[in-house]
Amino acid sequence: MSSTVSSLLERRPCLTRQCAGHSEPDGSLQRTAASTSTHLERVDGVVISRDTPSRLAYVWPLTVGKTWEQSNRQERPVDRTTLDRNSVWTVDTDETITVPAGTFRTMKITWRNKNTGALIYQMWYSPDVKQWIKIREILSNGQRERELMSFKLK
Repeated sequence: MSSTVSSLLERRPCLTRQCAGHSEPDGSLQRTAASTSTHLERVDGVVISRDTPSRLAYVWPLTVGKTWEQSNRQERPVDRTTLDRNSVWTVDTDETITVPAGTFRTMKITWRNKNTGALIYQMWYSPDVKQWIKIREILSNGQRERELMSFKLK
């Protein structure tokens, strides 16, 4: 069974992300269940963020208590900045959450800076939808949340 998921990313003109070889169009996220890494983000065709190697969002099988680590470099060409990251992800707990697309059984995953322990983001992944349902990112100017708006399993 394959799945296609649509979610509201953020209201930016022509936002495109490429994950594990999949290109996603303006304003919505289109992924197959196999998409597990993040590499490139574009706005109006301009690269705004590139991770090398691609950031691992999931390491299978996901089980409560599982952790994984990764070092990578994030380049932001428009801002002319480069950030070397040492990260640790943890599957914290099973939770049931409600978003505009419905109520889902999820696994809450946290991503932290390995060196400082600072929270980078929290993600709620649904095994039933085979996709994240909600992401809360910690940004320098506050928080940004993204939630699943709708989905259709094929």
